[in-house]
Amino acid sequence: MTFPNTPILDDFTRANTGPPPSSSWVTLPGSNGLRVLSNQCVVESGQSEGQSYYITPMTTICEAYLTAATFTTGSISLSVRFNLDTEIGYEALLVDNGNLGLYVGGILLASTTVSTGSGASLGISANGSVITVWHK
Repeated sequence: MTFPNTPILDDFTRANTGPPPSSSWVTLPGSNGLRVLSNQCVVESGQSEGQSYYITPMTTICEAYLTAATFTTGSISLSVRFNLDTEIGYEALLVDNGNLGLYVGGILLASTTVSTGSGASLGISANGSVITVWHK
């Protein structure tokens, strides 16, 4: 099975801006935002984490994917069908020790161990009731 299956909505190829990375994104109050720096989406300077959400209507197929230019410590999280009011959605969480988990509403549904490091790619897809997580 190939991944991704949907077109890229934001490739971050533009002048440095943010947070948020553009008007198509929102940063929740009280959260550290993401920004565009040198054509990459990055955490706000001096922060160890950032949260921003792409504003798009939910459809039958929702995908999120990224390639981490650098990833040596911490974790990377991608969410689809995330409800900002209830803060519940499907989340793929990759931790620097290689743990990869699929969560819904903060509850672990499945996990595995994978290799990590700079250049790691992570994706999550929600197609109807089928939720899939990818890593390479």
